[in-house]
Amino acid sequence: MVQIHINERFQKPAVSYTLAYLLGNQLGLRFEQIPAKDQSISLSINGHNSSLNLGKPHGILSMLERQLDLESWQDFNAELNAPKALVQTESELKIDLLSLIFFCLSRYEEYVVDERDEHGRFLAKNSLLFKWQKLQFPIVDHWVNEFRKVIQAKWPHLKLKSNAFTCVNTLDIDQAYLAKGKPISKVIYRLVTDILKFDCYSFSRRFKAKFTGIDPFDLQFLPIEQMKNPLVFLQMGNNSGFDQNIWNEKEYFKKAVIALSNRAEIGIHPSYSSNQNLDELKNEIKLLNEMVGPVSKSRNHFLKLQIPQTWQKLVNANISDDYTMGYAHEIGFRAGTSKPFSAFDLEKNEPLNLTIVPFCVMDVTLKNYLGLDAEQAKKAIEQLMNTVYGVNGQFCSLWHNESLSKFGEWKNWFDVYSNMLKHQNALLNKNASNT
Repeated sequence: MVQIHINERFQKPAVSYTLAYLLGNQLGLRFEQIPAKDQSISLSINGHNSSLNLGKPHGILSMLERQLDLESWQDFNAELNAPKALVQTESELKIDLLSLIFFCLSRYEEYVVDERDEHGRFLAKNSLLFKWQKLQFPIVDHWVNEFRKVIQAKWPHLKLKSNAFTCVNTLDIDQAYLAKGKPISKVIYRLVTDILKFDCYSFSRRFKAKFTGIDPFDLQFLPIEQMKNPLVFLQMGNNSGFDQNIWNEKEYFKKAVIALSNRAEIGIHPSYSSNQNLDELKNEIKLLNEMVGPVSKSRNHFLKLQIPQTWQKLVNANISDDYTMGYAHEIGFRAGTSKPFSAFDLEKNEPLNLTIVPFCVMDVTLKNYLGLDAEQAKKAIEQLMNTVYGVNGQFCSLWHNESLSKFGEWKNWFDVYSNMLKHQNALLNKNASNT
């Protein structure tokens, strides 16, 4: 049993949350907190005389009694850009590790930075990890691994949780069909647009989708069998603004979803409009539950995420795992980690019953926001995946049925997806051969 010697000043929810993540979630250790007079936090093991001083939390965790403000996190810059080494001496850490981890996981900066894009999303350019050019490196995973080495060196007989590279492949279904079920007027408009663009390929596929039933977006054509741990998020909202109705009342759509549920795990893709409306969100989940049974996982359409309000709505709707933690404009690690972690509500100063699963790369980000071509995208994905592999993290990607359809602007992007899976398998096989 690990003992945490902690002054009553630091016996607060944020500290307990961070210790539970570091020692319990990541290292698999059972621990108990013991009152101490010393102003620092230290660890000891039953039956051992030695201890490890984690230091006095002087960063974010010491500031939570104050109102959240810009000044608090600006002072934290030097800590976030700290050297790789964690240890001052064999019995003392060099940096305020607990505050560093809590700063990233709690998304502290998203509470204190007001600027948002037109969809109300926090911008990657305003994050400290982006400013310090660490967004594409899962720095929390690195810190945890370095701390693991410190623990293993100090107490070599202590059994820690295994740590291995894993993959999760996810798909968002914004619209289940290109033309099937859509009004003939809308399809004709698109066909005329294809003609004006001299796009014979798109014209042909769109025409076939409407008049022969061979629709490139159809759920039955999703390459699920090639994926490791496939997870598909379905939108059930009505047609409103940024939400494209995917005909959830059509019988053929229901049959397609039920068939898909036999091939992959299904989650809810809350619509753009339901992000602000709990009743609407619950209704969308109810519609999907009626097709495939209870769903507990989600990712918000357009990656709309207002912290902590969105998290609270998901908890109230009985969602247990959310996959929205990532950026639309940039690839990388929004919370500094590739691995799942529990949400923390800074406004209420308490952890939430919601697991956050980060993703690090999205097809739309690569092509539309970063302007990469297919070959450049392959290299970017491989580099990210190699980085995650290097910290024994979890590589989670986000794709859409449109980008895998070989239709229109996505004509060459199925190769990018296939290359990603090939590289995944190579790393997983390498991992298996090393164990």
